Amino acid sequence: LAVFDSSPMSTYRVLVEKLDARVKGAWWQGYHNAQVEGLIDQGRRCADDMARAALYAQAYNVMQTDPAWLTLYNPIRITGIAGHHPGFVLGSDAVLDVTQLSQVFDG
Repeated sequence: LAVFDSSPMSTYRVLVEKLDARVKGAWWQGYHNAQVEGLIDQGRRCADDMARAALYAQAYNVMQTDPAWLTLYNPIRITGIAGHHPGFVLGSDAVLDVTQLSQVFDG
């Protein structure tokens, strides 16, 4: 049994490949919502990053009232690092970005 989520680390690609009925990407599972698709289109045409993020957030808010799928589990992710790294925050994607770690030498 393999349990994984191969979602790309791109809001646009998740919205289009998984949720846009007009595209029917590889992971599309039959979801259709014209309001969500309209917000995707507006975001696609928007050059301003903050405005586009707000449009995509609106799309996700619509999907909270009309969910595309039911989440059956939420995996627990454990990440460990050694040393002292003040201010380090693990990203929401749970990928350890070592370029964000301060250099600490023991001894």
